[in-house]
Amino acid sequence: MLTRMLSALLTVSTVIGLLMMAMVGVKAGHPFDDVPEWANTYVDTVYDKGIMQGINENTFNSNGILTREQLVVTLYRLSGSKVKGSAESLAEIFADSADISTWAYDAVQWAYETEITSGVKIGDELYFKPQNAVTRQEAAKFFVTYIDYMSLDAPTDNVANLKDIDTVADWAREYVDRCVSAGIINGDGMGNFSPTGETTRIAAAKMLACLPTKRTVKMIAHMGYHEECMSNTLEAFIAAGERSYYGIESDVRITSDGQFVMFHDVSVTAADGNTYVIRETNWDTLKNVYLTDDGAATEYKLPLVEDYIKICKDYGKTPILELKDTHSKEELEMLIGKIDSVGYLAETTFIAFSWDNCVLVRELLPENTVMYLSEVDFKESLIEQLVEYNIDLNINRKCFYKPHVEKLHLNGVKVGAYTCDDAKEAEKFISWGVDFITTNVLE
Repeated sequence: MLTRMLSALLTVSTVIGLLMMAMVGVKAGHPFDDVPEWANTYVDTVYDKGIMQGINENTFNSNGILTREQLVVTLYRLSGSKVKGSAESLAEIFADSADISTWAYDAVQWAYETEITSGVKIGDELYFKPQNAVTRQEAAKFFVTYIDYMSLDAPTDNVANLKDIDTVADWAREYVDRCVSAGIINGDGMGNFSPTGETTRIAAAKMLACLPTKRTVKMIAHMGYHEECMSNTLEAFIAAGERSYYGIESDVRITSDGQFVMFHDVSVTAADGNTYVIRETNWDTLKNVYLTDDGAATEYKLPLVEDYIKICKDYGKTPILELKDTHSKEELEMLIGKIDSVGYLAETTFIAFSWDNCVLVRELLPENTVMYLSEVDFKESLIEQLVEYNIDLNINRKCFYKPHVEKLHLNGVKVGAYTCDDAKEAEKFISWGVDFITTNVLE
């Protein structure tokens, strides 16, 4: 997985900047003559990645002031986004769109769509203010909103004792605190943050180089962790609970008398050779069934949904409950009641291949996470449905590509990939920005 760079930012005021200009040292990768020695590593990073360029072949313009449009261009390049903007599309958003440079169209469009910036509201009109200098507290907001949009795993344990922290604007305090905690900004050598100070290009290069790159992805244990036991059993759920998984996925089916058991298939074969269709069999019969694993008799029995939810609760894991049957509204109300009896309903995520079941769950539980399962190639027409019902997507790993993830995220839809058991493939999905990976073996 990608590593993150942890560093502190030295504020470059005009005086310090002028002093540093005399300290130009050996460069590694960049071609610029005006970069102070302490900043070579950071400029190398942003230059090599194509995030920042010079104002000409040999000049970085270290003490130049960064504008709003310049900053969103750097973040756009860093994100790898392919969003496109135009004079026409931006004119529909910003009253000052004519002031936006043509080379910034794509980045400004992207920044608005991702809510990395919401513009500046003046009266009834929205402005972007592309040529305005970016203050240090404004830069903190840009960086934090970028981190959140990209689901980056930012550290939270860096400390800086800033003497002027009380001068940070109320709206910016959270962003500044998070940037400091993440090691992106650490104040100057005199212990000040200087929130209204303008952000220089050299300071921005260091901030950008120090942004985290590791994405936060939630790993989900598929039918529990069953390397040494049978899937969808109490033992598999406990084994998953003892590991680092975010959630435990399992399959639920209804019995003839309204109980809910954890099992993948429509019918269960007992160790004595008898086969029972779960929906047509009562719980009194099924609770005494010993299961078979690849034809061999076992000591495993069917768990109830309450047992599964309790294990998730005890281990602090998110239940990822797949509805295998197509349920009526009344049956779903019964299931919800059983989960609620364990006191863990709000934490439960519901997933299903049945779109109707997803919509019913959303109707009954407006605040819970609901994910539609898909095993067909992704089609953009699905996005409108997902957005309308506030339903996320969990899709077969072979049925989507990176641009689909971005389009889903731009519409506020989270994306899961299933079932991925190869570490390199998982790294690919993480680089694409997926939010969840369901797996049998990876952690």
